[in-house]
Amino acid sequence: MLMIFALLGCKGSVQQQTSLHDQRQAVLNQIADKCGLPRAALELFGDDEIHFQPPSAASYESVDCALREVPKANLHVRMGFVGNEYFHENGQ
Repeated sequence: MLMIFALLGCKGSVQQQTSLHDQRQAVLNQIADKCGLPRAALELFGDDEIHFQPPSAASYESVDCALREVPKANLHVRMGFVGNEYFHENGQ
């Protein structure tokens, strides 16, 4: 009987636990894939902050898709846009 517990204990230690950060980033990667954006467009910082930086050539539909899908994922994170200052500073 002791041998069974020892084997089960070993099996449990071999399995890797996925961190909260990795779980949330995986969800963001799925959203990016679904919406036709590069995975780097939705990047998780820490465990609760998303930086959203779609490429300048991204279609409106792709960006709109991501903005609709992130809240549906219930990740309980803050979200900010990165790179907007470029367009403001250059008068575009």
